[in-house]
Amino acid sequence: VSGSAGMDQCTTDVTVIDNEPPTITCQTDFIYDLTYYTRLTMDNVISTAYDNCYEGITKSIQGGIPEYTCNDVGSINVVTGVATDASGNTATCDVTITVADSYDNCNTPALGNPTVASCVATKTFDADPGMCYKDIFALQANTFDNGSTGDNIWFSFPDYTSPTVGTTAVTVQVSGDGGTDYCETQVTVNDVEAPTISCYDQWIDVVNYPTLYPASMATAYDN
Repeated sequence: VSGSAGMDQCTTDVTVIDNEPPTITCQTDFIYDLTYYTRLTMDNVISTAYDNCYEGITKSIQGGIPEYTCNDVGSINVVTGVATDASGNTATCDVTITVADSYDNCNTPALGNPTVASCVATKTFDADPGMCYKDIFALQANTFDNGSTGDNIWFSFPDYTSPTVGTTAVTVQVSGDGGTDYCETQVTVNDVEAPTISCYDQWIDVVNYPTLYPASMATAYDN
């Protein structure tokens, strides 16, 4: 502010409030066939979720149950997908899921002995050379088995992601005549690879440029 008496200034704290809810779309209604899967995942329900502020959006599902069994065949379930942004604004959409058993597996005598998944509690690997993760999917899923009763063992979606350095829960799916079951192994990936560094000879002009900066002396890289 200026005038004949001179100039002065002041400050104002401006608070911007996000009142706009995110946008969300659900998958189309579908038949949830126990022949292929029994676990309800986020991707089964929510197709897309966006927010005007781009960051901090959280997706969740309400209704339905995490896992369906033969007791649920024929049931119709309305499941709600929820998107919540960092300001607490929410948006929802619904998808209707019908549970089916197209191959009539629920009426086979073998279901008297249900499949039981059993994983080792922990596994430890070194990260792949030059990488910050372990490509466990280059291994057999039965590496994590600990006496499961099913015949088919593989890594379960949506957990089909190579674990990075640290500890990650990896889900294994086991299927057989007695149905499908899941178990988890805590996989620890260690970074045992040293970084690389290249150094450069330097001359210093102590009169005009007396300060030596590390970035001008070397470059370093880590996996």
